[in-house]
Amino acid sequence: MITLVVQCFNIFFRKIYFNHFLLSIIINYNLFKKSAISAVAQYKISPNTLRSYIREYQQGGVVALKKIKFYQPQSKLKQYSTTFEDYFREHPPATVKEAMAKIEELTGIKLSENRVRVFLKSIGMKPRKVGMIPAKADTEKQEAFLKNELEPRLEEAKKGQRVVFFC
Repeated sequence: MITLVVQCFNIFFRKIYFNHFLLSIIINYNLFKKSAISAVAQYKISPNTLRSYIREYQQGGVVALKKIKFYQPQSKLKQYSTTFEDYFREHPPATVKEAMAKIEELTGIKLSENRVRVFLKSIGMKPRKVGMIPAKADTEKQEAFLKNELEPRLEEAKKGQRVVFFC
């Protein structure tokens, strides 16, 4: 009985109010031998809820009460997540539509763009903006600058005749 009180005290000062609520119901019902009717009235819960809490406590103790059992749907692609993570790291898709097509091709599972975006984020991928190539880049002028101006200055810097700063 003392261990129950100690466990309840430790959980009381942890994270979730819900755990405190469940444990206070169990403490009042078991330790202080309150009737089910008074516990139901005090905490404003249904008798079936009280019975399920007591049953969980009897079967698994405080640990069973701490488990939060809300419905959390899982993606159909969860089983393929490591495969797709490796594949998309090697061949990153340019768009979400491209990723959608590849996922459908490999698995046969058709998902919306939003679901694919969420899946890609869950495996650690981030949306990236595509960089632009300057339209007016003149490769001949760049090569001339490299050979006629930059390389001679770097040679002078190696000889100690010039100081070069890189930003």
